[in-house]
Amino acid sequence: ISTRDWSSNVCSSDLFDDAAERVPPRELERARGIALASRPASRRSTRAAVEAVRAIVPRGIDVPDTAGIVRALAGDPEALRGLGRLFSQTGRVDAAAACWEEALRARPDDGEALSLLSNLLQRAGRLPESLAILDRLLGSHGWMAADHAQRGALLVAVGRPEEAIAAMRTSLELEDRKSTRLNSSHEWISRMPSSA
Repeated sequence: ISTRDWSSNVCSSDLFDDAAERVPPRELERARGIALASRPASRRSTRAAVEAVRAIVPRGIDVPDTAGIVRALAGDPEALRGLGRLFSQTGRVDAAAACWEEALRARPDDGEALSLLSNLLQRAGRLPESLAILDRLLGSHGWMAADHAQRGALLVAVGRPEEAIAAMRTSLELEDRKSTRLNSSHEWISRMPSSA
């Protein structure tokens, strides 16, 4: 199956055999919306984004009613993350932040929601808030060199250069460890006997 065929059929209920008979229609619609939200087409097309939002948001709630949406989806971090992405793409910064904050109430160490919220706050110029969220992310997911580098840049921006240097050092150390592991893997693979 080609990538194009897969991406155009990913939201088709045909892929789920008899799921339509076993799963309530609202749950299927929610899953379709989350899948649509993750598709690259939803990031490029306003129409696709609107379709995904409508699929995720429960019936009877107006899309502009952020508080109502967040209340209705409380405890559903997957839907809230997807919806937050869509709101962010369409410029609804406060709605995106509300979705990700609610996702974090359900799962406080949700690395994806922490990262999305930190990046959104940084783009909005809310640097101290972004830094606080990024620190939460690093507390539970501290192995990503890029996150430590981002922390270093934020620390410089908020006037804390000494801490920024430490964050950048951590980033470089993690990147160096990653390179060492990759080189070791390449050496190990090169020593394996050829099956041909």
